[in-house]
Amino acid sequence: MDGILRFFAETCGGVETALVKCDSGSGDGAAIFDVLAIALNIMTWGVGAAAVIGVVISGYQYITARDNSAQVAKAKNRILQIVIGLAVWVLFWGILQFLLPGGLFADGS
Repeated sequence: MDGILRFFAETCGGVETALVKCDSGSGDGAAIFDVLAIALNIMTWGVGAAAVIGVVISGYQYITARDNSAQVAKAKNRILQIVIGLAVWVLFWGILQFLLPGGLFADGS
């Protein structure tokens, strides 16, 4: 097991790390952008999963509403809120691409 961890580990200034890739030409501040990219990827997957689960629950609520117009309106409102949330997330993600030097996913060249 220790050999597997050593295979994935990187050394960065004498400290072993499994998440951040450090090379001598990247400078001291480059590691924070790697951590931000990992955090943004995790949050993006989380937002996508939450949206899918929300749409499935709202769809089930809509299907089982039958003649109850209040429940139909509630399901439609929830789906609208999910779409608005996804639009806000896309705008947030796009703004981060402009704020961080070269964007989060640039190769640095």
